[in-house]
Amino acid sequence: GLSQPNITKPGYYSNQPGLVKQIACDSGNYCPNYGLNQPVKCPEGTFNTNLGKSNLSDCTLCPAGTYGNTLGSSTINNCLSCPKNTYCPKNGMTEPILCLKGTFNNLTGSSSINNCISCIMGYYCPIGGNDPVPCSPGNSCGSVGLTQQNPCIKGTFQSNYASITCSPCTAGYQCSDVGMSQGTICNSGNFCPTGTIVQK
Repeated sequence: GLSQPNITKPGYYSNQPGLVKQIACDSGNYCPNYGLNQPVKCPEGTFNTNLGKSNLSDCTLCPAGTYGNTLGSSTINNCLSCPKNTYCPKNGMTEPILCLKGTFNNLTGSSSINNCISCIMGYYCPIGGNDPVPCSPGNSCGSVGLTQQNPCIKGTFQSNYASITCSPCTAGYQCSDVGMSQGTICNSGNFCPTGTIVQK
């Protein structure tokens, strides 16, 4: 009868026809079948530090608080810490999850959505995954968790950044529009008490 050719066993591969040499499966890979001519890379979100492995389960999941976006990782160092304004709640994540609009997170390596806290007063968080933005002049941010700033109403103004309130228009000035960063001076002879919208 015909003799069976020598073929590589699981955990090994041969990159040459005719099985000149069996090679232990490289770290970052696994070799699940007989007769492989190249190893299978561990998927994103995993790593494998050992040689000669034969199962997908030999690829260790990156721990919660990290993510892996590289195929064939051979070290836990390729599991990246989740950046600030994100979180990674499960093992084996391939990308971080952005904090929701109205929240932010100053920590790296977070594994819980609870690390995403409400945007602070004086700031707003219009886009998930970004730092809080200070309220600009002409606006106020007087509560937590805002996703947009609030324009100052007519008769008020705000000239500073990161303000929680708008101030009544200064006596001698009028604040006739919404979102004013300063009042306009009243014409001489007109009466403009504090909070004036239109001079009289």
